[in-house]
Amino acid sequence: MPAPLAEGWLQQLAAELASVDLESEGIDASDGVVQVLVGNAPLESGALAGFYVEASDGCLSVHARRHRRPDMVLSGDYRDFLLVWQGELTLEAAYMSGRMKLEGDQVLLFDRWRPLLRSRQLREAWERLR
Repeated sequence: MPAPLAEGWLQQLAAELASVDLESEGIDASDGVVQVLVGNAPLESGALAGFYVEASDGCLSVHARRHRRPDMVLSGDYRDFLLVWQGELTLEAAYMSGRMKLEGDQVLLFDRWRPLLRSRQLREAWERLR
């Protein structure tokens, strides 16, 4: 498994997210786009500096670029991104401590996407990627 944000990681993330069946878990995730921007990523290794996740029509997709009009932007340092990705720091704790910043529709992530973020299938997909 490639390291987070390294070449090939996004493709594996996209494949795992595409396999999450929201309807089978009774999740009606609101359509929306969350842009993720990561500062101080080791770009010399080809790491991404950002990507976005989109929920649309009950499906999840991920894209290696900036979205023109994301609903929310999540930004933070590479080290904190890794801690959140590895499950050692929650997104909520990173936000509340100021280690990650959220701009835009924060209700999308913390309220409307909460069932998605806690879904069994998404947790299992993350575990396969870690």
